[in-house]
Amino acid sequence: MCSEESQWVDLVKKYKKSKKKQDKELYETLNDNFLPDIIKMFNEKEREEKLKLLMANKRSSSRLDRKRDAEEQAFMKRMEEEKRLELAQVEEEARRKQREKEIKAKGREVRAKQREQLGLRVGNDLDTLMANRKRIRGNSIEQREEETDDTSNENKTRKRNPAMREFQRLTSMDDDCENHAGRNLRL
Repeated sequence: MCSEESQWVDLVKKYKKSKKKQDKELYETLNDNFLPDIIKMFNEKEREEKLKLLMANKRSSSRLDRKRDAEEQAFMKRMEEEKRLELAQVEEEARRKQREKEIKAKGREVRAKQREQLGLRVGNDLDTLMANRKRIRGNSIEQREEETDDTSNENKTRKRNPAMREFQRLTSMDDDCENHAGRNLRL
C-alpha cells in the first residue's frame, strides 16, 4: 500500500485521528514498532542512492579526468614539438648567417687578392704613383680651365664617375702595358 516514507507517515496520521479501538491499536503498533524502522530503512536507501550517484559521478569524473590528462599530455607534446621546431629554426638561421659571413669573408679575400695583383701590375712604388698623381692633377686643372672656356657656348657634358674612370683606366692599362712597356702610369 505504501511505497514512500511520506505515505507511511500519512497512514500513521490517518489512524491517529480514528475513534475506533482497532484503528488506535494499529496506530500504536505502526508508530511504535514499524515507523522508526521504516524511516531508518528509507534513510539508508536514500543514502545508498546518494552514494551511487556520487560513485556514478566519480566514475564519469575519473573518465573525464583521464580524458583531460590525455588532452593535457597531447597539448604538452605539441608545445614541446613547437619549441623544438623553433629551436631548429633559430639554429638554421644562425647557420645561414654564419655561411653568409664566411661567403663575405671569402669574397673580401678574393677582392684583396685581386687588388694585390693589380697593385703588382701597376707597381708598388708609392712615391712614383703620388708624383704622377700630382703632375696629372696639375695638368688637369689647366685643361679644365681651357675646356670651360671652350665649352661655355656648348651644352655642358656630364662628368664621368671617378670610380668608373679608374676602372676604365685599370682595364685599359693592361692593353697599354703590353704596347708601352716603359711608359709612366697614372692614377
